[in-house]
Amino acid sequence: MNAILAILILIARYSPFVYAAAMSFRLRCCALALMLCLGSSGCSPTAETQTDEQTNPHFKAGREKLGALDYQGAIDCFERALEDNPRSALAHYELGVLFDQHEIDYAAAIYHYSKALKLRPNGYPADNIRQRIPACRQELIKADSLAVINPAALRETERMREENQALADPLGESRRDPCLRGPALSDPAQRPAGRQSWP
Repeated sequence: MNAILAILILIARYSPFVYAAAMSFRLRCCALALMLCLGSSGCSPTAETQTDEQTNPHFKAGREKLGALDYQGAIDCFERALEDNPRSALAHYELGVLFDQHEIDYAAAIYHYSKALKLRPNGYPADNIRQRIPACRQELIKADSLAVINPAALRETERMREENQALADPLGESRRDPCLRGPALSDPAQRPAGRQSWP
């Protein structure tokens, strides 16, 4: 019996067919074990779902502050959500929208939109982001080109806008409150030329 086993071992050792079959089986087993090890070790990043991102307490608080129109509070909460999870595409998207539409900081909006698009190139926010990034770039270029072309005119326009805003409030109040109106001009000599009567 031992002699037969020794002969079979010698044949298996030097036979190309048996050796190839055994090698192929060993190679397949090693490849399978390697794939299982790599798969379970976490070499590939796990994609977080939208529901996982939305369960973050800071993200929830940011949504609540956004609903209450507290934009600065919402920005703070979404930034804290990013501290907890830097791979949160929805937090980046919400920050992009806030900087785009409420804070008028187009550079920050483009940054957060790009991060969200990189983290989630397909799915919910990707289509909206692809539409908003070119619009933000256009607004950023427009603001830069106005400042470069004529900075003095831009400063003057800003000063006039602030002055108009300051003047509009008291004027609007005096129109609404008859007590704040000036005295009626009853003497025709005091009336401006071309007007016969006051309304």
